[in-house]
This record gives sequence, structure tokens and C-alpha cells, in this order.
Amino acid sequence: MISGANAAQVDLSWDKPNDTSVTGYKVYAGIDGDNYKDQADKVINDPSQTSCSISGLTEGQIYAFAATSIDDSGNESGFSNE
Repeated sequence: MISGANAAQVDLSWDKPNDTSVTGYKVYAGIDGDNYKDQADKVINDPSQTSCSISGLTEGQIYAFAATSIDDSGNESGFSNE
């Protein structure tokens, strides 16, 4: 368990894709490049929201972050650039 004294938070933002079928985003955090978990760290169900905070990270650990876009059928795009 990560205690508050050792936890870190990052603020992320991205450009909104030019695709009217996008209904939201999933944001992933990974260690060692693209070693992302199967479950998103943050799910955003508003296509106009293009930023979020990820908390509970281990301070001093290097993370990579990527996002995917989702549509109303639950289809998910490939990962964005890190």
C-alpha cells in the first residue's frame, strides 16, 4: 500500500481527436515504457475533457503514460504516443 507521504500525482493533458465517434478516454500508467496494466488508471466519459490527474504513484519511480479513445459501443483505439 502506498502511504500519502510517499505517493505522487501527475497532471496529464492531450489534444482532442478529430473524430465525432469518440465518447471518452482511458488513461494508462506503466513502468518500464509500455508495460501498461490491463485496466485503465482513469476512465473519462466526456469527450471534451482532455486532461486528468493520476494519483497514488510511487514517488521517484519513472512512469510512462498513454491514452486511448473509446466510442459508445466500447471500442477502444490503440495507445497514443507516450
